[in-house]
Amino acid sequence: MLETELKLAVHEADAHRVMDQAVVRDHARSPAERLRLTSTYFDTPDLKLRAEGIGLRLRHRAGRYWQTLKTRGRDSMGLRQRNEWEVELEKGALDLDLIEDPDLRARLNDRALRKRLQPVFTTDFHRTACDLAFADGSVVELAVDVGVIRAGGGASPVCEVEVELKSGVPVRVFETALALSGMLSMRVLLVSKARRGYDLVRPSLPPEAKRPGRVKLLPEMSAEEAYRALLSHDLDSLLQNEQVVLDNPTAIEGMHQMRVALRRLRICLDIYHALIPRDASRSLTRNLRWLADSLGPAREWDVFVDGILDPLLEDRGRPPDLVDLRRSVESLQQACHARAREVILSSRYTQLVLSLGVWIEGRGWREAVTADRLGLLDGPVGGFAGTVLEDGHRRVVARGENISGLDEETRHEFRILCKQQRYAVEFFSGLYSGEEIGPYRECLVDLQANLGVLHDAAVARVLTMQVAPDAPHPGAKWIEDDLEAVKGGRLEDLDQAWHLFLTQFREKSWERS
Repeated sequence: MLETELKLAVHEADAHRVMDQAVVRDHARSPAERLRLTSTYFDTPDLKLRAEGIGLRLRHRAGRYWQTLKTRGRDSMGLRQRNEWEVELEKGALDLDLIEDPDLRARLNDRALRKRLQPVFTTDFHRTACDLAFADGSVVELAVDVGVIRAGGGASPVCEVEVELKSGVPVRVFETALALSGMLSMRVLLVSKARRGYDLVRPSLPPEAKRPGRVKLLPEMSAEEAYRALLSHDLDSLLQNEQVVLDNPTAIEGMHQMRVALRRLRICLDIYHALIPRDASRSLTRNLRWLADSLGPAREWDVFVDGILDPLLEDRGRPPDLVDLRRSVESLQQACHARAREVILSSRYTQLVLSLGVWIEGRGWREAVTADRLGLLDGPVGGFAGTVLEDGHRRVVARGENISGLDEETRHEFRILCKQQRYAVEFFSGLYSGEEIGPYRECLVDLQANLGVLHDAAVARVLTMQVAPDAPHPGAKWIEDDLEAVKGGRLEDLDQAWHLFLTQFREKSWERS
């Protein structure tokens, strides 16, 4: 059986209000039931099952025992999908001979392994649950779990909501969670109870920031299938890096990769406006912009400290004025990161994430699309990709004329245009050969890098003034002199990068061979 569920962390005060919400009153098939569930998870001393992505537990509820086996599955947009086998037992002891799946039964049939199985942690919580039925026949189980996970001398509280699809379409899971998040304080939870239990036994390494990677688009995909794949990929990236930011406030790469994911989501929505009216996704676009702006100050201070101030301190032998500036900047940087974390933990952020899930799974755009555009959405992605890339390329060539004479504002706009084209190239790279896509992308990366340094220098001047608004900080002169030196060299590098781009690609065609 395939288990499909979404987990949400909820404050304990709100946990007791879940079953009073309108979505429950409107769709509950019967009154909520409250049970105590105690489970023991088994593994070998060296956690062999965990290493193989297998979860094995013995659960006790209402005087009966259940053996459950789960395997590593797929996570997408916070939605967890796992193969699950559950069987009722006559007594409270494992019976691995009852495993239904023959491959799993064979893997766990090793006598030595079975002898080494032992309890590794337990969960003990009260579950309040009911089934919600929807007009299209979909059924969702809504469960509120409050209790504790124990392992050895350690313990971790449980206070979460599970929204599990029993039958029907996954969008109902996101819609249910979205309805709850509008009234209660909660956030999407990527870590299962089992993972938290194992971390009490043997803590995992802190999560690391993840770059977006390549989306596997295939030529036979429709434009709409590609759209859903791109959006879900970058929503995954946003959520994965969110966890990095919350777990390790000093890991600045997590914040950077969250903003990259946001930029990619916004660009994906934008490049599809030829097929999907902007009005249909206007609310999503507005909230993505809000989130990007909310995280922006933290990222700007990170770049200022890590890319400009700290290297200058080392190069100049840590002069007192710069050391004092560094201390002042650190407090501003930390304050911006604290505000960013508050935003990530806010209801508005959770509602944005869930709204994206509803948009992608429910394909809400189809109601706003005309019949001819529906035909294009259902058509091959290759033709659409070629049009997007050719239009973007023409804009880059046109806007880059007289690049050395652009003022800071126009150069910043050109930088964004290059970034949009680069991401569009990366979106559709799977549809082209490496020879077609690689050199072009590298030229865009080079352009963007030079434009980015110039932009960072412009932002750094503004940030330096924020440190001492009433009078220039004594360390500001060091920064200004360094930025002027950087600007001169980068303008020359930018001219060379632009010349190389035009020499190779002025007449670039994106017609697929």
